[in-house]
Amino acid sequence: MKRYAEIKGLPLYIEGNDFYPTFWTIPAEERTGLIDQKNWSTFTDEERRQSNQLFSKYTISSRDFDRTDPILVQVVEELGSKADGSCAELTIETLEKGTLYRINEYDGYESIETNNDITWSVA
Repeated sequence: MKRYAEIKGLPLYIEGNDFYPTFWTIPAEERTGLIDQKNWSTFTDEERRQSNQLFSKYTISSRDFDRTDPILVQVVEELGSKADGSCAELTIETLEKGTLYRINEYDGYESIETNNDITWSVA
């Protein structure tokens, strides 16, 4: 995340623990409109929704990165296995230009599927 933000030119303020850090793009004093989790139940659904939208706006998460993002690819190439997380082993797959593909995700596990990987039935 640090390297991604550096290349992208994003400021980064890391809070939380090593297992589940939060990557903020603005300093704490500028984070207005967020609900403290301790008081979450005292707010209306609309106030919680607005707080969630602000949280998404003020943070970045690797789960939200487009897997074809050139900066993400650069970071993984530069860092190699150091780009892995506690539950991730990242690899770069190169496909021939024009290859139809999709990235499948199940329970956090991602894989690439190409047109040639599918067994088609004919009606």
